[in-house]
Amino acid sequence: MLYEKMKSLPDAGKYLNDGVTFEKPDKTDIRHIDNEMVRIVHEERIKMFDKILSVA
Repeated sequence: MLYEKMKSLPDAGKYLNDGVTFEKPDKTDIRHIDNEMVRIVHEERIKMFDKILSVA
């Protein structure tokens, strides 16, 4: 997984944006397996586009 590779880099935290840590992604990664995360992202994407289209 790309996330795991990035996290394994020496001083990986310096590549993150200001205020971003590995703590939150680690918690998410533990809670969801890959396929479940794909489903969650897909559902949230649909919700986002529904909001966008309802405003337009």
